[in-house]
Amino acid sequence: MSGNRYFLKENVFGGAESIELVINKQGLIREIVFKYDQEVSMESQISSYSYLGKPIIKNKNAIWNDGKTSFVLFENRGIVYSKMSDLKNL
Repeated sequence: MSGNRYFLKENVFGGAESIELVINKQGLIREIVFKYDQEVSMESQISSYSYLGKPIIKNKNAIWNDGKTSFVLFENRGIVYSKMSDLKNL
């Protein structure tokens, strides 16, 4: 735990190197952030989430939004991340 952020063990979910839970002021999960291994590419991750439908590509990010949750794939310094946000708990 670090502040209002909780980190789960590495390699416990679908190739994620780490999973971070971001909690809001009420103690509810606001976001879940997945950090992937360095060998993972944006293209492969977009392809693996194709069952979510076609994403909106904005500022090199792939975004899926169903009105209740937002799921974003993004890259930072060569590392691919995904972030799932509960839109009502932001």
